[in-house]
Amino acid sequence: MRTLGRLALIALGGLALVDGGAWMILPPPLPFNPRTRYVEETPQLSTSPRFSVATNNYGFRNSPDFSLPLRGAAPRVLLIGDSFVFGGPNDATLDLFLSRLLPGHDVINGGSPGADVPFYLEMLRYYLPRIRPERLFVGLFLGNDFSGPLAEQRAASQYRLRRLARTLFYHPILLARRLAVQRGGRVGSDVLRPLTRTAFRERVTAEVALLCRGLSLDQATHRRRSDAHPLEGILDEYPSLQYEQGVQVAAYAIVYREHLAESLLLRGGNALRNYADALRGIGEIRELARQQGIEPVFVLIPVSFMLDARYSVFYRDLGYSLPQAAARYPLYERVLADLRAWGCRLLDLHAALAGRDAFFAEDWHLSQEGNRLAARELGHWIERDGQQAAAP
Repeated sequence: MRTLGRLALIALGGLALVDGGAWMILPPPLPFNPRTRYVEETPQLSTSPRFSVATNNYGFRNSPDFSLPLRGAAPRVLLIGDSFVFGGPNDATLDLFLSRLLPGHDVINGGSPGADVPFYLEMLRYYLPRIRPERLFVGLFLGNDFSGPLAEQRAASQYRLRRLARTLFYHPILLARRLAVQRGGRVGSDVLRPLTRTAFRERVTAEVALLCRGLSLDQATHRRRSDAHPLEGILDEYPSLQYEQGVQVAAYAIVYREHLAESLLLRGGNALRNYADALRGIGEIRELARQQGIEPVFVLIPVSFMLDARYSVFYRDLGYSLPQAAARYPLYERVLADLRAWGCRLLDLHAALAGRDAFFAEDWHLSQEGNRLAARELGHWIERDGQQAAAP
């Protein structure tokens, strides 16, 4: 027994040393690949066939390189979110329009494609005390920011083992993940040639298998669903998808077919658990910001078909199972009620975007007009806030 006790103490001490050492050298979380310069061919996102994206030394889009802590006299506005904040074409980003409305401010785009609430929290823990913004806007997309692991993933033994590993080796795993981020790169037009129909189906099948492995899902079921998916018809209707980007769009529709509807309708225990997880993270973001003397504003971004039924066609053509188009769903009502009950500052974009061409027809992101309208709402918020602060 003494030997076992000593071994246990040695193991715990070694774990503490490894974890502490990883924490000491942990690089900052990156909103996107730092110093990335690449060209994307996405006709559905732009009037021109290609657009370029540039990020600075920390991965912030549309920002010059800077050192931390950030210094300067101009008031800073920090935007945090996923691909909706990161944006598409250079002439259609949220930070660009907001910068035009606030010429005396530095607007910093901390958006990161594919990010979620836990990542927003991780980013803010590092960057808030170093950037020290006067304003913080956190974008919350109803399409996936409140959707966590699938029910099958939660039940899988691999998922449970990964959760245990993250608990025991949190900082070493973070260190390995951050060091693995490609530091700079370029995607050229040679990578963006249209795929043949056969190559497209093969790539979709491979992407579905990759997603299922990462989520510990039943690959055989999803492979059958992939084989039965009417990809040729989709490509006939939306030829702009016949690129690598379209491969991922189709694969997500196959794997997450029911997930979006279940999340918006808060249907089932899995959707409720995912919502509770996201809400917990939002609460932590709020408390973290308050510790820095900042009251964050949570920007609620709707799913396009919530506002206009014409946008549901693209989702359904891809294979998603969707509820009827409506401005309000149980998830939306719950978010409004809970964040208001907490006293959170909440900027809801539903009314501002309704009835406008605010989304791309062949994509779920905000269009140039949508980002212009969203930036106008953020600008009005800052203006009203300043007037209230100046009032006697």
